[in-house]
Amino acid sequence: GRHADAKENIRRFAAFEKGGLIPNRIRGDHADYNTVDGSMWFVQAVRQYGEASGDRAFTAELLPVLRRILKSYAEGTGYRMHGRFNRIAMDADGLIVSPAQATWMDADPEGRDRPVTPRNGKAVEINALWHNALRAMAGFARRLSEPDTYTAMADRVQANFGKFWY
Repeated sequence: GRHADAKENIRRFAAFEKGGLIPNRIRGDHADYNTVDGSMWFVQAVRQYGEASGDRAFTAELLPVLRRILKSYAEGTGYRMHGRFNRIAMDADGLIVSPAQATWMDADPEGRDRPVTPRNGKAVEINALWHNALRAMAGFARRLSEPDTYTAMADRVQANFGKFWY
C-alpha cells in the first residue's frame, strides 16, 4: 500500500538506466552496473506496481525506459568490469546470454574476479525473467494501446527455452 514510496524508488532507478541496464546498487550519485538481472527485475517491479496501484499513467511514463531495456538486451549491451567488457545479448534462439559473474548467484566476495559459482551463457533464471519481461511489455502495450512487438518474441523464447532446458 505504500505506492508513493514504490513510485519514488522505481523513478530513482529509472533515472540511472544506461544502455538498457538498471544498476544493482546506487550510492548517492554513483551507480554500479554489473548485473544481468537488475533490468529484468526492474520490469517486474513496474508491472507489480501497476497491478497493485492501477496507475497506468506511471507505466506510460516509464515505457521509454522499459523499451530501451528490452531493445538493448535484444541487440546487445553490457558493462565494464575487471578490465573487460561483459556482453549481455539475445542469442539467435531468442534466449539471453550473459557473462560469468553477472547473476545474483555469481558472488565474488573478495572482488578478485573469482566468482564462487561462475556461470556464463544462458542462465535459467535470467531467461525466465527475460520471458516474463517480454510478456509484461506485451501487456503494457495492450493496456496502453501501443504496438505489441513483444508477444512474438516471448513466444519464441518460450518455444526455445523448452529446447534449451531439456
